[in-house]
Amino acid sequence: MGMGPVASAFGMLMFLTILTNMTMIFAYCAEFATRPNQLTRFFQTMGVRTAIAAHIALVAIVYVTAIKGQIPNMTPAMQVTDAMLHYIAPVLYLVWWWLLPDKTGLSFSRIPRWMAWPILYLAAIMTFGLITGGYIYLILDLNRLGASSVAFNIAWILVLLAGLCATLIKVAQRQSASRA
Repeated sequence: MGMGPVASAFGMLMFLTILTNMTMIFAYCAEFATRPNQLTRFFQTMGVRTAIAAHIALVAIVYVTAIKGQIPNMTPAMQVTDAMLHYIAPVLYLVWWWLLPDKTGLSFSRIPRWMAWPILYLAAIMTFGLITGGYIYLILDLNRLGASSVAFNIAWILVLLAGLCATLIKVAQRQSASRA
């Protein structure tokens, strides 16, 4: 990409895939905390773990349906990383979430809170794009697609996220009912 290693590292932090995979790592690490603190307890809550499950499912679905193939000339190492971040990590996290034993207390009223982070993220990258003229996702590129297409894509993403949140809550409620 023509950037140095530090700029590349910071540039990678602009991608929802990277940020969401980092939250998954925090959730995994919190599971093994021997002396939990406020941060690890936060990532140990079922609400946060379920929100992360919805977010990583969103990342995988949007990538597979709308973004995959837009990165030209990927090296073999990039292809492996791509597969790990967009396919393997989401599936592993969702299986891990499925196997977590206690999913009581999840309700549909949590959905707006779970959607807050992705909405803030969308607002930030769209603002960055408006200021710089560069959009990190082609499906959100106002210059290329126009406002109506980008608005449709954002609406589609948010509806998908709300549906994923609702689905995970329903799954959790059914699992809790069957274990009772």
